[in-house]
Amino acid sequence: MAEGAHISTGNLLDAAELASAVVLKRAPNGIRYASFGDTKLADPELDRLIQAVPTVVAAAMQARAFYFVPLALPEGFAAEPNAGRSETHRQASDRTLVSPIYTSELSDEAICHRNVAVPATASENAHEGVFISARLLRDQFALAFEFFINVGHAFAAEAGIPDAFVTLAWSQAVADVRGETSQDAWESRNQAVTGVQGDKSRPDEKAKSEFFESAFADALAIYLLSLAVDFDYSELREREYPLLAPSALADRLRLMAHLFPPTSSPSATAAALRAESMWVCPELRGSTPFFPRKMALAGKRPGLVTSILLLTHSPSSADRGFIPAYSRAGQRSDT
Repeated sequence: MAEGAHISTGNLLDAAELASAVVLKRAPNGIRYASFGDTKLADPELDRLIQAVPTVVAAAMQARAFYFVPLALPEGFAAEPNAGRSETHRQASDRTLVSPIYTSELSDEAICHRNVAVPATASENAHEGVFISARLLRDQFALAFEFFINVGHAFAAEAGIPDAFVTLAWSQAVADVRGETSQDAWESRNQAVTGVQGDKSRPDEKAKSEFFESAFADALAIYLLSLAVDFDYSELREREYPLLAPSALADRLRLMAHLFPPTSSPSATAAALRAESMWVCPELRGSTPFFPRKMALAGKRPGLVTSILLLTHSPSSADRGFIPAYSRAGQRSDT
């Protein structure tokens, strides 16, 4: 919670000034974050989401901090109807306002997240603050995905996109694998593959780069979701576009798990305790064999998926080691 920031009910606060007044928490994985105002977020719930991010991914967040607030709004929202705005990602130079409470009127003008340039203080270096509208995101899935997709894009911006992912994603694109993981990935992929002036032998390099960034951020976000919450595969669709084929999604998630293994300490990662409720998405069943040991845990509520990352082509011990599995106690359990 904020310390030193005066809350006047209904007053809008400058986001940069607010960020300078709050005390950031630092999670065991290194991510800095804070909760301010009437977010309705329980501290254990928020802590678990933050700590679901593997340490190797969190290391790329050093120049950022995440602020969970009731509502974040662009300055001048009253004169700029929400329906007239096409941008969902504002630049850090745009002034952002924060409401410490939720109202239906303000929610109509709020945006899912805003990036804010936060000046240095006595205790913190200058950084980019990512303000997430917790009350605009009405369930745990939406909140978690908003946080994780921001983490995915931030990692791509800071550390780049792994060559292994670029190779995999492009091979799927040229093979015309069905669907994609988001509208942005779908549109940029189609443009890239269609090529310059319709010449498929000359891929559109700008669209290709945009495809890799969108697809990578999506894959990382979905992987992190599988560590943190239960969700149905169909919930990944934002608008009307075909979802990525299950086997192709599984390939991307196996790669994410290989590149960014979950934090393995049971005291540091609540996600490792979730093996007791690993359920299976029906769209994925039959596309790739599952761990036999995990199938015993998969019959409770078909239709939900918590750990599609645990899919493997083979139930051999070597493959199980490739993607860590965890017991209820949170320890590696590859036997």
